[in-house]
Amino acid sequence: MTYPDWEARQVDARINESRHTDTVFEFSEYRTLEAWERRAEYLRRHLLVSCGLWPMPERTPLNARLVDRITHDDYSVEKVWFESMPGLYVTGNLYRPVGKEGPFPGVLSPHGHWREGRLANEEAGSVPGRCIGLARMGCVVLSYDMLGYNDSFQVSHAFQGEGLDERYSPEERMM
Repeated sequence: MTYPDWEARQVDARINESRHTDTVFEFSEYRTLEAWERRAEYLRRHLLVSCGLWPMPERTPLNARLVDRITHDDYSVEKVWFESMPGLYVTGNLYRPVGKEGPFPGVLSPHGHWREGRLANEEAGSVPGRCIGLARMGCVVLSYDMLGYNDSFQVSHAFQGEGLDERYSPEERMM
């Protein structure tokens, strides 16, 4: 068995100890506002770097479009798409309360790996049902497609040769 060199063990404490469900974790105490603000800035930067957002990409126009609004008694649904990056579209549905005055809280609603993505309405769970329920409670909900699902077929969601590209014909994906 090989062990990391001694210097690496001193720099990265994760090498020295394996955490598990019985590991006790204590939060750090910050005795001054300045100490917390330094830590908060570190956490913000760390999160941005981890997500590939440091440095932040240039802001570009979203070119958002809302179409085909369907209004029910207490909520509405619209198709939405916008450019998250030039030429790369995010697609989905926007659910809004009807008959209530804002401002409204906003909810991003990812769909998970259901075969029908944001349109999945099955006994085990309903993405539209979740969004309708939140809109009825007074939230504006964006249910968006993962890449390769439903209307977002610019990039395949295939993994090792299996994916939506094989499950749906081009005609089915356009429906």
